[in-house]
Amino acid sequence: MQLSSKKKGSLAIISIILPMLTIGLAITFGYISNSSTSAPAKVNLKDFKVLQVGQGNKIYNEVLARIKTLGVSQVKSLDIQSYASEEASDVSVSQSPGLVVFDGEWLSKRTDDANVHKFLKTASGKAAKLIAVGGSTSKLLEALDKAKVNELGREDDGTLRNPAYFNPSVVGFCYKETKTPTGSVFQYPSIFISNTDNTDTMVQSLISWLGD
Repeated sequence: MQLSSKKKGSLAIISIILPMLTIGLAITFGYISNSSTSAPAKVNLKDFKVLQVGQGNKIYNEVLARIKTLGVSQVKSLDIQSYASEEASDVSVSQSPGLVVFDGEWLSKRTDDANVHKFLKTASGKAAKLIAVGGSTSKLLEALDKAKVNELGREDDGTLRNPAYFNPSVVGFCYKETKTPTGSVFQYPSIFISNTDNTDTMVQSLISWLGD
């Protein structure tokens, strides 16, 4: 059976749009198959300040080590308790760090901690990128919900709609800015998810998110 020229045209448009949608979702949620770790031109990792929080797990240690090899020269450990009591100004978020890396296991035990909530509010307000690596990474979004930084949706029974419920390798959050056609600037929440076991791919997708 032969298709009319109109139907052929419609199928051609769909064949173009579907791959574009697939690529867009891959970048948004961090699922990128390219194993190259070269950073996009608009991201200069040497300018990033990185704060690491927690004791560390295997994936967490591997990601931090890979980030360091890509040019990040400013990496400091942060004690949330010291930050909360304003005793550690040298690692305070007043310095506007580019990236805060939480050990997912460490964070999962402190989602109700008022000091953690205070830090999340301050860091997100200064446009820091927040990520949890390894372990119960979904707890980052739960902690942000409890801190009233980014409230999650809920089912009728009160159950949280956590997009990272399956604890992927890395979960990230930040507020990003965009402009409307009229020139107005507004912020919107951006969630990053990567569930690959490959450290290079994981870091590449993270870099792409940082540069968006």
